[in-house]
Amino acid sequence: MFSKFKKNFLVFSVFWLVASATYSGFIAKWGLRDSPQDYKYNLEKMLDGTAYKPFVYRQLLPSSANFIGNNTPENFINLVNEKYKYGPFRDYAFSSSLIGAPAKYKFKWLIVYWMGFGMLLGSLYIIRGILSDLGLSPLAAVFAPCIFSLCMPIIQTGGGYVYDYSELFFMSLAVYLTQKNRPVLLLLVVALATFNKESFIFFLPALYPFLPKSELISKTHFFYGLQFLFSACINLWIKNIYSGNEGKMLEIWFTTNIQNYLNPITYLKFDGSYGLLAPKGFNILTVLLILILIKISWKYLDPKLQKHCLIAFFINFPLFIILGFYNEIRGLSLLYISLTFLIAYAIDNYGKEFPSEPLKI
Repeated sequence: MFSKFKKNFLVFSVFWLVASATYSGFIAKWGLRDSPQDYKYNLEKMLDGTAYKPFVYRQLLPSSANFIGNNTPENFINLVNEKYKYGPFRDYAFSSSLIGAPAKYKFKWLIVYWMGFGMLLGSLYIIRGILSDLGLSPLAAVFAPCIFSLCMPIIQTGGGYVYDYSELFFMSLAVYLTQKNRPVLLLLVVALATFNKESFIFFLPALYPFLPKSELISKTHFFYGLQFLFSACINLWIKNIYSGNEGKMLEIWFTTNIQNYLNPITYLKFDGSYGLLAPKGFNILTVLLILILIKISWKYLDPKLQKHCLIAFFINFPLFIILGFYNEIRGLSLLYISLTFLIAYAIDNYGKEFPSEPLKI
């Protein structure tokens, strides 16, 4: 029993440190998008439902914060605001929106802040469970999600939002529940995931390779089809609620993207992450790293994982080229789980690919 406690405590310590570093990198780079120049989608507008489309559709975290904040006694809200002196409340780079803000807004801000972190931390555990079930080593199962997590602030070039982390949480949870054959619970996750970000419906086809083969086809396909229906209905419901908001339901960037991706300068750009210089978007270093991961790992992937990666790619890449903002690599978010698979198999097969050699002095 003590041995199990030691293992769990070590894993928790590693995951907490990694999630803290990742989230700090994100907050330092983008904050909760509550600076004046983010007037189209800042947190205050997300909370009151007046943000521009399509950002206003991503309502899970704001709605949760509103529900909790509006049903919490005022005395408790004031106590939390008075006692909480950590992180952004102390030295937040985007703190102008918190100065002189109403107590309830500060409290809701904290709820969104901690929900984002909690979902990132939860994602690490869920991805570890997925990788363990696939038979990867305990080392790969722990460190693959950690490495991917630390890449997130670098991936968030051109834009970064707190719902990126809840999106990762729900995609990983959807894969895990499909793998475990929990269709009823998965329907709830699909509903919440779509309420978090409307594009989740496009991730559903990538779950198909994880569907159980031993189940009756009719039952399996019934629940799988129901997931699309749930997601589509919630999409329509949200879009109807905010149909009068400013902005567009979709923004087409196809021409801009083609022009820029044909420009060699696109692949030489750098950005700031973790307070240091880092590759931006499709920098040649990032592209090279991904190609190396594919070269190392692809042949070791289970066929169902290869199918998952290919389905996600052939759905996400065209959407990214047509609808994604230029060089905003987080627009390829449907490939987050695929990238984690590549990292995990690279860790597990590193010794085969690169046999150790004696140190030569």
